[in-house]
Amino acid sequence: MATTSDDLLNHMKEYHKSFQTVLNYGLKSRELRYKEDAIKTVHKLRLESCIDEVRVLSIGSGKGDVDLHFINALVYKYTAIHYTVVEPATGPLDEFKRLIESNQERWRGVKFSFHVQGINEYLEGGGTSDKYDVILACHSFYCFRNAGNTLRYLYDMLSKDGMLLIRVDTDGGWLKYLNYRNKFQLSRKHISGVEAKKLTYLQFPHGSIEILRNTNVVTVTKCFDKDSKNGNRMLDFFTEVFNFRNARPPDEVEECLRYFRDECCYVKADEILIDVVEEDIIIWKNGHT
Repeated sequence: MATTSDDLLNHMKEYHKSFQTVLNYGLKSRELRYKEDAIKTVHKLRLESCIDEVRVLSIGSGKGDVDLHFINALVYKYTAIHYTVVEPATGPLDEFKRLIESNQERWRGVKFSFHVQGINEYLEGGGTSDKYDVILACHSFYCFRNAGNTLRYLYDMLSKDGMLLIRVDTDGGWLKYLNYRNKFQLSRKHISGVEAKKLTYLQFPHGSIEILRNTNVVTVTKCFDKDSKNGNRMLDFFTEVFNFRNARPPDEVEECLRYFRDECCYVKADEILIDVVEEDIIIWKNGHT
């Protein structure tokens, strides 16, 4: 059984290194789609009550490589934006701040504020009293302590014309592996994006909900080379276990790798690939899409 100390999310610096490696091996191809989806989504915003300033909350932003697409779309449409970032890891936040400096002229109408904490701590510390026009939770749903309650808190924090976007993995080989991996990782069960969809429809049965679905492909061949630094970093990310090969018993590692390769991946042109299917769950407060 994996322990709390094995949980990759308890090693945020290593988590972000692992995530960056997965980006480099294929996941970064989603960036163009992120840009296009951000433009389309922001275009749909009808913030009639926003006369002075658009208020945005971004949860688990990392180094801001996803946020930049939303910010660019927002500054094209609105002149004054207050952008609040909640992210527990300081390293990625430093990179986010450098990103802001490099876009200083383009983002001159954006005021940023940073909270170096997780979303649960932010809400418990009084964040539920804040109001936002846009709330972004890109791959941070998995960190919600009580997912149903947190979704309700975030929805209630929206202005009357606001939008809540939850980006999650809902299908593909990686999700299949994470569901299998839960039998080993008992300290923190993986909450899948499928659960996010179920909770969204349960919490907001009469809400206006929009789903955007896309598939990404990652080359994971190096995950099966025990001497590959990049392979081991990707393996940590996919298993959500820090230093997976050395932290877990050899028989467990062997069984997990076999299942990962044979049941979750596929081979194309001598490379081992895995599909990662993402969905944006967009909840519109005033019922329009």
